Amino acid sequence: MPSARDTRAFDVPAFLSALRKAGCSLGEPFEYHALATSTNDLAKAGARAGASAGATILTDEQSAGRGRHGRSWQAPPASALLFSVVLRPQLDPARLSLLTLAAGLGVREAIAATVDAPIGIKWPNDVYSGGRKLAGILVESEMTAGRASAVVLGIGINVGVHEFAADLRGRAATLAELGASVTREALLVSVLVKVEGWLCALEANQTRRVVAELERWDVLLNQPIGVEGEQGVARGIDAEGRLRFEVGDTIRAVASGTISWEPARIDPVSQ
Repeated sequence: MPSARDTRAFDVPAFLSALRKAGCSLGEPFEYHALATSTNDLAKAGARAGASAGATILTDEQSAGRGRHGRSWQAPPASALLFSVVLRPQLDPARLSLLTLAAGLGVREAIAATVDAPIGIKWPNDVYSGGRKLAGILVESEMTAGRASAVVLGIGINVGVHEFAADLRGRAATLAELGASVTREALLVSVLVKVEGWLCALEANQTRRVVAELERWDVLLNQPIGVEGEQGVARGIDAEGRLRFEVGDTIRAVASGTISWEPARIDPVSQ
């Protein structure tokens, strides 16, 4: 199991062997870097150069990793699963927010198979357990003629135990802390298989199924939250992937925004 002192490089041959046995269309061609600035930036450059759907870039360490709104993502070498996948989905731009959430379901499902703790989804792009963040997702699009000609799906998962920065202590967690004993190679195969399944469901217009699963694991559901400083209650996720936000007697759909939330130590999905 990876730890803060583990600097073992990602085992590419072992990963590719397991991936091919799983029969997953995501994950190849595969590109590995011991150190990269940002796998999303590399994947976007690849997409512009014609990289095929499924092309995946992974690094043991990022020097300029980021999340939504330009927030940084930092982790010691080999302590996290950091990768990006090129997708070429047949989706209207309005449905791309659902793509982020569908990918989150795949990440949640893969993580849940490794631990006994409850694992949930926090709109719009995080995976949580016990009020602490385990994984984040960043989707960036390459647009052509008003449609996404390519989408880059960036995923970061905290795997091995490591010391978080002061502002993240108590707010972030790792799989190792939750008792998982899984290699990054095996976890990546599982994540790709699960993500592929949920993306296929989305492209097959199984939106109701995706939204129903999101509601099942939504850690914000019926919780008091703030959106851009305004206080209200989260009332689930709609068919376009927007957050249903109740203020007074009105429920409105929020497509994007900064969410403030004070999680209980036990997520609602575990009750």
